[in-house]
Amino acid sequence: MVVASPRLGVASLASLAVLLAACSDAAGPGASIDVTVSLVTLLGPTLSVGADSAPRIACSVDVRATATGTGRATWGDATLRLFAGKNRSTPVDTIVVPASTVQSAWGKPDIGPGESEQSRAQFGANLPFGGEIRYHYSPDGGGVRTAVV
Repeated sequence: MVVASPRLGVASLASLAVLLAACSDAAGPGASIDVTVSLVTLLGPTLSVGADSAPRIACSVDVRATATGTGRATWGDATLRLFAGKNRSTPVDTIVVPASTVQSAWGKPDIGPGESEQSRAQFGANLPFGGEIRYHYSPDGGGVRTAVV
């Protein structure tokens, strides 16, 4: 841009600043963060007999959450789906874990890009079982997404 007059130059720069501000998209998509949760370690099963003489099967899992993208995501609740027997398509029970418990398990309420967090969960039952954990998280800008392990 060639400017001959200092006043015109200031006016042109001011106009350019207004034009650039008008071209920004404040209503456009916000942060784009993806969180994956993966199994790190499965400990067990451990067999024992309870005080009521019933057999007990227990195991622990270490899971890791990793975030990529931009912005931050706040941990919400989690859904634990429990399966028994060979049929793993329909859970025999579903337990909702509150957001405060999930955030405490991860050690903080949110996760950002490049961060990796680890958590341990312990499970037990009187019969052989399997499980799936669905972690819900909310990226900056709204919406709810799910990471499954």
